[in-house]
Amino acid sequence: KKRATYSRLIQSTNWQKIRRSVLRETPLCADCLENGINTSATEIHHIRPVETAIGDLEMESLCFDRANLVVMLKDTGFSKAIPRKV
Repeated sequence: KKRATYSRLIQSTNWQKIRRSVLRETPLCADCLENGINTSATEIHHIRPVETAIGDLEMESLCFDRANLVVMLKDTGFSKAIPRKV
C-alpha cells in the first residue's frame, strides 16, 4: 500500500513540473537505448523507490531528486536499479 505522502507528492505541481522537464531534457527511454533502440520515453521512474524512504522528509527528497530519476517507456521496467542507502 502506498502511503498518503507518496500519493500527495506524485500528484503535486512540483512533481508534474519536474516530470515534464525531465522528459523534455531526456526524451529517449533509458532501457531501450541500452538495447540499441531509439524510443520516446513516456514515464519517469525513481531509481531508488520513493516508498523505501524512512519518513516523509526522506520520501520528499527522493521524489524530487533528479539524480534519482530515469526516463522509461511505459511498462519496460528498470531492472538494473539498485537501491542505495542514503
